[in-house]
Amino acid sequence: MKVKSIYRAALMLGLTAFSATSLEGADVDPRTDDEARQVNVVNNFASSVRVFALDANGRLHALGIVARGQFKALEISNEIAEMGAIQIKVYPNQPGRSLMSNTQAIKTRQIHLQSEQTVTVWLKMDLSASTVEIRQG
Repeated sequence: MKVKSIYRAALMLGLTAFSATSLEGADVDPRTDDEARQVNVVNNFASSVRVFALDANGRLHALGIVARGQFKALEISNEIAEMGAIQIKVYPNQPGRSLMSNTQAIKTRQIHLQSEQTVTVWLKMDLSASTVEIRQG
């Protein structure tokens, strides 16, 4: 009986020590770059979506996946944004299907994102009723 309580105390001390060391190095603010550009996605669509940035050279860069009912801030690297105009594309997450064959998608016009600008995409159940907003700071 006494051995169990010693093991339990050792386990609790170990968990406490692990928690303290893991929290020390945690990065709380994801926007460490003064010139960060981001895409905010509010997904009210029926499924998860994949978000991409199409750069000025026609290359598609995956920014992330946003689950149904989720809000997510996705970072656009300065390398991509400084290449020139980009286009934000949002596709329903359908593994195994080509993005080019997907008729349901949100595509913005060409955008020249300045420093600290954000693009907010409000996805609705009917993707054609979704809205895109560009804001400074």
